[in-house]
Amino acid sequence: HLGEWADTIHHTGKDGDSVTYAFTGKGIEVLTDLNPDEGSVDIFMDETLAKTIDCKSVARQVQQVIFQQQWPEERLHEIKLVKRGGSFMLLDAFRVRHSDLQD
Repeated sequence: HLGEWADTIHHTGKDGDSVTYAFTGKGIEVLTDLNPDEGSVDIFMDETLAKTIDCKSVARQVQQVIFQQQWPEERLHEIKLVKRGGSFMLLDAFRVRHSDLQD
């Protein structure tokens, strides 16, 4: 194992593949690995493109928070990650917050 959350990770190699997660909370973090063979990922929050992230890095880094968002009140949200390019899109974990995120 390479240090991923709960020693598991999910991946796809096909552009356009996606993962969607509905949750109730005040915030969310997306954890993944950064690696030389990773590519770009579109992150949609409540059906709106929030950010495109490039997950390529010179060396492997595990449990990296590539995206986070928080809201003043806890409510239902949906996050969607879509593979745009590169060899792989990895997802280690979604971490839902029920209180304010701390720096």
